[in-house]
Amino acid sequence: MYTNMEFNELIHSVGRAYSSAVKEDYPIKLPSCETIKSLVATVLKNNYFEFNDRYFVQKIGASMGSKCSPEICDIRAFEVLNEVIEKFKYKNKILFYGRYRDDAFIIAHSSREESKCANGKVDLQKIIPDHSLLTWEITLKFSQSNKNAAQPKNNRKTKTKYDIKNIPEDWLSSESALNDIDIIIQNLEFSNVTQDKINNMYDAFVNVIKTEMSTKLSSKVIVLSDGVNN
Repeated sequence: MYTNMEFNELIHSVGRAYSSAVKEDYPIKLPSCETIKSLVATVLKNNYFEFNDRYFVQKIGASMGSKCSPEICDIRAFEVLNEVIEKFKYKNKILFYGRYRDDAFIIAHSSREESKCANGKVDLQKIIPDHSLLTWEITLKFSQSNKNAAQPKNNRKTKTKYDIKNIPEDWLSSESALNDIDIIIQNLEFSNVTQDKINNMYDAFVNVIKTEMSTKLSSKVIVLSDGVNN
């Protein structure tokens, strides 16, 4: 994120944020907005680095490692995500919105009627993206003395692959699933959040999804080899 933002958009974002700040909250006289923008421009446009005995100047983005880069880019990322939300079809039905740096997590409510196509059917292919994950493990064994020996064929593992192209209409609509998600949202909103608690809440949400997948989606078992036999 840092190195992909234009200088001008970062400078003007900081200027807009500074202009909207409540100056009365500070007991000292604050510099002008133009002064702040000039300082930000100085920081952004004067980053030099050396590589292979040659010197380069950074022409785009905030420098990685600079102490002010996270704050400068945070301001711009906040604006960008707000612009995205303003264009979001269900922006008035957002139940939870969380952001860290340039990552955002949004839970919004919409009815089946709002998701229907012209023919009156729910187009699940359009509203539910295919983020299926196929994982595998590879074990490589190198042995000079046994390099020509036959490899064992019993070191195999299995993975379950779900058919997410045919999501049922009662997906995540059971009372237990909705209650579990409500509890997770409440914990996010009202708990004293630490990284461990966030990890636990994420695990809880994943378990809700896994339960729904196991009970409502058709699946098949894929046999994964050890990298020698496939």
